Amino acid sequence: MQEQVARRLEPPFRPFRIVGSCPEAAVGVVDQYLLLLWRRQVVLPPLEWVRKAFDSFGQSGYDKVVFVTTVESACDISTSPVVRKEIATLLKTNEKKIACAAIVFEEAGFKMTIIRSIVTAIYLASRSRFPNSVFASLDMGLHWASNTAHTSANLALNPGIAMEAVNRLRSA
Repeated sequence: MQEQVARRLEPPFRPFRIVGSCPEAAVGVVDQYLLLLWRRQVVLPPLEWVRKAFDSFGQSGYDKVVFVTTVESACDISTSPVVRKEIATLLKTNEKKIACAAIVFEEAGFKMTIIRSIVTAIYLASRSRFPNSVFASLDMGLHWASNTAHTSANLALNPGIAMEAVNRLRSA
């Protein structure tokens, strides 16, 4: 299956690679997408995989990356202050590498609408150096991210490739 993903990309391409996977989360990269999937709980160990993925993009010659975080509906999004601080530090440390960031909360309902609004407000208040937005569906988030990356960093990306990679992360 990995070869099929690579064949669909026009050179230069990055084949799909799983950086790390555990019951709580999975991290993968494909092309210039860095994909973080929270499955059960937002915890510290997967953030080290994200850090390694950011470093690998720099070593491969890519200047910018599209960072897409997907939070599955079953995920417990309550986190400790230590985890929140580590996420903020990770984003701040790598903000010059990020063409844009999309966060997708897949759960529906009023509660999640409020959470998406709070996350949007936090992003606005943080004055990040990269465009970012919050979404209710992965498809919308990937299309926004691909279009924004093209506009802000002149990246030509295929959201279908990222969608396929996220689906593979779900089963990793």
